[in-house]
Amino acid sequence: MGGIIIVHPIDPEIGPSWTAVGAPSLRQCIDDYPHNGDTDYVTHDNSGNALVCALEAVAGIDPNDSVLWVAIETTVKQAPDGDITDMTSFLLLASSTEVPGQTRVVLAGSEYVTVRDHFATNPDTGLPWRPPELSGWAVGHTHRYTGATRPRLTSLTVLVKVNPFRPKATGVNAGLESSAAPQAKIVASAGPGPGSLIVTGASLGVQTSAARLGPSGEGG
Repeated sequence: MGGIIIVHPIDPEIGPSWTAVGAPSLRQCIDDYPHNGDTDYVTHDNSGNALVCALEAVAGIDPNDSVLWVAIETTVKQAPDGDITDMTSFLLLASSTEVPGQTRVVLAGSEYVTVRDHFATNPDTGLPWRPPELSGWAVGHTHRYTGATRPRLTSLTVLVKVNPFRPKATGVNAGLESSAAPQAKIVASAGPGPGSLIVTGASLGVQTSAARLGPSGEGG
């Protein structure tokens, strides 16, 4: 079974016109998973400016693990007097490739909305993600809005779905030996008489002579 690794944003951060509310830095306002609502969040007064934060190292991943997908999870709340006309979260890879999520419209309301964008492959290669590719990257978010009240972004995290690498154990590697009980076998023997049989308990080192049968099938 695989597991999901949560990757939090860290400093340094880029966010012109973004304001931290409830915590000292922009990053500290959006690194909670699950989100903590209005306890801390970021907002801005310049519609369209991007917020970008570096991502921490992916903890507990082995270079041989299989990465099933990478996702961005975003939690926002629109202002009651306007809509988010478009909202996009994105990854910024070490190669400088930007990987955008789906652009969405969020209607005005008082509740937070959580959305998730999945990426099954690395766009630089067109192949499934590899653990070494999940470093030196960043996560970002931008949205435009209408209305006088500014919307709030309270969580922006990255999730990595991993299938752990487990080498197949063999009897030798696992130090296992067969525990099956020894079985006797019947072998033909050029014994002293015709049709002579010997029953051999090979594992026990025990040899038992069966009754010798004469040509007529009667015991000798």
